[in-house]
Amino acid sequence: RVRDSVLAHDRVRRNVDLTNESSTAVTIPNTDTVTDVRQTNTLTDPKKQVEKVPKEVPLKVFVQRDYSLGTECKFDTSYPTKLEDVVPRETFTDTINKINELFARAEELNCPTYTEGCLSCMTGYLLYFCIETRYTKEMKQISMFVQRQNDEIYHPRGVHVVEPMLRGLRCIEFIVYPKPNKRV
Repeated sequence: RVRDSVLAHDRVRRNVDLTNESSTAVTIPNTDTVTDVRQTNTLTDPKKQVEKVPKEVPLKVFVQRDYSLGTECKFDTSYPTKLEDVVPRETFTDTINKINELFARAEELNCPTYTEGCLSCMTGYLLYFCIETRYTKEMKQISMFVQRQNDEIYHPRGVHVVEPMLRGLRCIEFIVYPKPNKRV
């Protein structure tokens, strides 16, 4: 067994010595197989060439969280300059303000929220198998609002708003798709 591994090692060493500098020999442990791995130049090898990327890539604009009032979930309402020719300022501000309002409503503490928390604790959190939490209901409202805004306002303009929940509540992403070039 030792002799076989020494012979395999010797074969690998001889294989490395015989090959040029741009290749290496790899041996798989506990086997006698030796694989020759050569570095290929992707510019000259047509099989390795990457397909051409379209010239125009969608523009992504991120609206960050506003932490000026603490850690409550609120997004910055300042208008990004990259959206100037695509979305009117009032539309953008109305959308962000409504999302901020829905998040404030989801996070407010009131009697139903405390009651839900106490009942869930007393039932060993089995209550959540029977009912949907207030916070989850509000997240669904935000999701439906963003979808409605996309369908009615943003998609006809070539813009898509990504739900903040999909970005970990860190930002709201606006994806601006390039207008198709018209060929004559």
